[in-house]
Amino acid sequence: MKIKQDFTYFNDNLAIQIHGLLPPQQCKELMSRYENSLDKDLSDETLDGIFKECRDLVFIDDVDALLTNYFQSEYQPHWPRYDVVDSSASIYNGSCLWHLDHGMPNMLKLFVYLNPVTQHGGNTLFFDRNRTVKLRNAGELPIENNQRKEDLTQALEEMGLDSCYLAFDLKAGDALLFSPLLLAHRCLAPRAGKKRHTICFTITPPI
Repeated sequence: MKIKQDFTYFNDNLAIQIHGLLPPQQCKELMSRYENSLDKDLSDETLDGIFKECRDLVFIDDVDALLTNYFQSEYQPHWPRYDVVDSSASIYNGSCLWHLDHGMPNMLKLFVYLNPVTQHGGNTLFFDRNRTVKLRNAGELPIENNQRKEDLTQALEEMGLDSCYLAFDLKAGDALLFSPLLLAHRCLAPRAGKKRHTICFTITPPI
């Protein structure tokens, strides 16, 4: 990371790709440990070990500096979650529809991708802050899952706005850090027969 430029970029855009937080081989080992544990009833101990290993590699050095600069204080990673998303997610998962999260002011989310987007296609799509504000004000980002939309092209075009979403080419071990309260976003379901493995942390000021 070019840390000073990244401070400015993230504070302006509220989303950034952080390269190479975990070595690809370690990503494979974490996925293997998770999947092997499923056959033996996944335990809290196994998950806690995976989360600690990931957390110890993520929240250090430049990432620590970036988060401290953003919050202008200390911060806390909370509620780690290991997510496996497959091609059926669009049927049952409200996160596959355009939405905003709700939570503490300034809350961030960090998704560590354990396998690359090119392998499964299950990227995280988002709109910039300006378009998000206009979509929210137009009522296009409802809280209720059953009112969310998969495609906001028509709404954006009717407001005279670019309908192209934003996304990063995330490799194994890369992370997406963004503001889920201020940027409209959705998970793109992976291609048939593929799975997306991510570890997610919610980051807040000290509670």
